[in-house]
Amino acid sequence: MRIGNGEFAVQHSLWADTVEDEGKIWRKFLGILETVEMPVLIHYGSYETTFLKRMSERYGTPAEGTRAAKATGVQ
Repeated sequence: MRIGNGEFAVQHSLWADTVEDEGKIWRKFLGILETVEMPVLIHYGSYETTFLKRMSERYGTPAEGTRAAKATGVQ
């Protein structure tokens, strides 16, 4: 995940080595989105959309109305 503000960018590595780590990484991803004033996810094709829906089904959707919910579209 790379977050830029025009002057610089911060990169976050989100990697799960085990199935158990997936939930932790999902929650970390959503938490990072909440720190961004107007998060926009840029992706190509349907892979990422499918992934976001799958993680949301497995580990819970972001709270309705939050920045993470708006950015992921998985409310």
